[in-house]
Amino acid sequence: MSNQDENDELLDDTAQKSTVNQSNANPPERIPTSRKLSFKASRPVAIQNRDGNGETNGKSIRDELVHRNIATTSPMLLNNLQQEGQLSERDGRAHTCKDSSDGTTGGTTSNGSATCTNPAIHLSSLVGSQIEASADRTAALISLQETVDKFSAQKLAANHRQKTLCIYIVTAVTISGLVLYLAAVAFHWADISRYGRWFLLAAPITTVMALKELSKKLARTRPVLARRLCSWLSFGNPVTICHLAALYTDTGNYQEGEKLLSKAAKSVKPANLPVYIGTHAYLATARARAGATVQADKLLQETMVAARTLHESRRTNVSASLLAATLNSGAEIEAQKQSYYQALAMSKEAVELLSGYTNPPLELLLSVLANAGHFNNAVGRHTEALIYLKKGKELVDQNEEVKSCTAAKILAQMGLALLKTDESAEAGNLLELAREMANAADGTKERPSVNRAIAQSLTIAGQSEEASEAYKLAIQTCRLQTPAVSYELLNLQHEYSRFLQKIGREGEAAAIELQSIQTKYDLAQINISDKSTKTEQIKPAAVQLAKVKSRFPVFSLIACCFYGWDVWIAGVRVAPFSTWVFFVAFATIVVLKLRAKYGPRSAEETSGAILSLVSHLPFARVVVPELAILPKKTICAILGTAIAVLGVVKISQPAPNTVPLSGLTAFEYRSLGKTLDREESFNKAREAFDHAISSDPNGSEAQHSQNSIRIHLPKFPQSDAAIEANMKALSLQRSNPSEATKIWQNCISQYPNFEYPYIHMSRVYLADIAKEQLKNLRAKIAQASQAKTRAKNGADDQVKDQSNAGAEKMDDIGMQSQSPNQLKAAESMVAKALEINPDNYEAQMAMSSIKSREGDEEAGQAYLKKALESSGTGQWETALLNSTMDMAKDLKAKRAKPHTKVDAPAN
Repeated sequence: MSNQDENDELLDDTAQKSTVNQSNANPPERIPTSRKLSFKASRPVAIQNRDGNGETNGKSIRDELVHRNIATTSPMLLNNLQQEGQLSERDGRAHTCKDSSDGTTGGTTSNGSATCTNPAIHLSSLVGSQIEASADRTAALISLQETVDKFSAQKLAANHRQKTLCIYIVTAVTISGLVLYLAAVAFHWADISRYGRWFLLAAPITTVMALKELSKKLARTRPVLARRLCSWLSFGNPVTICHLAALYTDTGNYQEGEKLLSKAAKSVKPANLPVYIGTHAYLATARARAGATVQADKLLQETMVAARTLHESRRTNVSASLLAATLNSGAEIEAQKQSYYQALAMSKEAVELLSGYTNPPLELLLSVLANAGHFNNAVGRHTEALIYLKKGKELVDQNEEVKSCTAAKILAQMGLALLKTDESAEAGNLLELAREMANAADGTKERPSVNRAIAQSLTIAGQSEEASEAYKLAIQTCRLQTPAVSYELLNLQHEYSRFLQKIGREGEAAAIELQSIQTKYDLAQINISDKSTKTEQIKPAAVQLAKVKSRFPVFSLIACCFYGWDVWIAGVRVAPFSTWVFFVAFATIVVLKLRAKYGPRSAEETSGAILSLVSHLPFARVVVPELAILPKKTICAILGTAIAVLGVVKISQPAPNTVPLSGLTAFEYRSLGKTLDREESFNKAREAFDHAISSDPNGSEAQHSQNSIRIHLPKFPQSDAAIEANMKALSLQRSNPSEATKIWQNCISQYPNFEYPYIHMSRVYLADIAKEQLKNLRAKIAQASQAKTRAKNGADDQVKDQSNAGAEKMDDIGMQSQSPNQLKAAESMVAKALEINPDNYEAQMAMSSIKSREGDEEAGQAYLKKALESSGTGQWETALLNSTMDMAKDLKAKRAKPHTKVDAPAN
């Protein structure tokens, strides 16, 4: 029985009962919305004759029994048929009854009607097919009940509460750590601020997750505040944007929800397949709710292909939930077009998918159950509807955080189904509770459907005036949504028009029908206008990514080996923590990718806001496909191990600017000394080198340490005040160069035998020279460009020659110093440093650069060679340096030779 036939049947009953009511009393007054619903005595189970000739048609009775899903056994069915005179003619055709026991055969009367000498045999042949259909129907209902019973309300509720509690605890810890970090930064607590930086990374993730849960509670009483919080703290996350769109659609604002979902669909990456496909599925639903069914159908088809492809390649919880969500969206779109049988098929498939996996998303499961019950009611299968809706009500009772709109839909459809099966008392209570839920702030979306269910229920009870008022209220609440024109409004207008026709109010029915024509025209205009503006679609890359298997992580493995070698060379316990972070990060990526490629698959996998945020991080996004298919426990174990390794490294490493008295090898002490030397903490570096020498007096580490002390550390031990002043100037060199210069000048005056302030001052002078040369170079370039422009505009040949000459001298401009005084000052500073310590590596390199700037290439190369030899450069590096110097000499000699003209040979 179609939806149209079911509505006509209800309207026929109302028309018959309303005639009796109008003949006996005046029409009842309008029921206020706060008045509790009550229904008259329900209809008897036996279906009355409607053919108007005083006889009962057996075929119509049988069809009514099938469509009303009245479960009967064969004795009950025989009894009903005997009471209703089923032994008369059937379908206008003569037939013969034969008793297999005694061979008695019936005949045919003169008017062509059949007679039967054995009524029992005639009756059994009549109901045999119905008994078989009833048995199949019973088996189908049992199978459906077993499928729905797989959803444990207690278990799902416990898991949901546990998940919510974990989110709140992690968020509280993250916020506390973030506050402590900000306080540490404000009060300069270096040790605390160093570790508190990690809370900056965790803050956006936990905020997004907690915001989603918090906004659900706020939406019940303060929907505007909930939407503002989500819009302020969404961080551009597609999951949060989708949730914000749901907050709008729950209040009936489908237009704003469609805009937000369109924004999320453009920002989400195809690599994050679950969120990408889910966002497009929700966008298709919102677009259909807003009236643009043409674009919604096209987008849904593409989304369905991607979702099915993903589920075929990854049969996991997330892929099943994603396909179920896509099917649920498609069912809602089909319902907008009143294709209830197609919508019911999609809802059934969604329920079966969710029943095959553990812990499906609670919101999705409730939505699927509510839609399945609704569509079963729409096609007249009320017994099946009750199976879905009772499980939905059980889940609603176990979870207090269920959306009011979802609960209202489940309760309203359950009340309607109970009333169809003659349980009017409980139906009235459920419909009244559904109306209260729909009147909540987050239940606005379902107000039209709840009032429509109430109108249908009042129609069944024969209360036509109350039903008419309920229809009017349903249309009124539908017009209050945004946009005001929708397919839901069109369906309500058609149904209300037929209702008015059945009860004899033809004028009002004609007026409503005119309104429906205008609504249909407006919807056609929406589809035409949206055809050229909204063209979001699933990218082909999404379907391809669903099929592609994980590749071997070659580049991640190379990077892991590179940073691992750095850790080994620098010393395991003294290697820079940043190097350890890169090594552990790439090692984690390699492990995740290898586990996803070669490890066993699991039904449990990671999804949600974490994947969405990770997909926006520059380096972490490479593991998004693996995070989407790996089990949560596996990911937690791998990431937990990586964090534990970094924690152990951080704890075992020496504190900054300290040297352990024991516990390190000679190699690690030398590596630590080199690190402290780069930071110019010379006293601590000397202490580390001394430990390396004492740990291995006759080894190579001792020799390297002695050489480092000779060429890298100050020749004379300096006081801690001098070292600290020099390090302070180094830290201020970029942010406040003038202050750093003053500090170094004070060091030169206070500590004249400290060579490094001289070296740094020479670099300051050289930097000033470089700035001046760059300024002059830019001026020359601008001058040459202007000259070329004038030459192109028709200037004389002299201008052209000047521009060409200027262009030829470009290469020499940068090599010429315009500040000889500063260059001499830099040379004098380095000379003083070399006077203090002739073996100082930094001073020799600085002098080599200065001599090259002055044009004395031989002196510059000599200082460079001496610096490299003193630093312990290998043989091949020395040979390369010598060959380079020889090539430079040859080139200089060739440039110095005058060009002689060669005469042509005589003929």
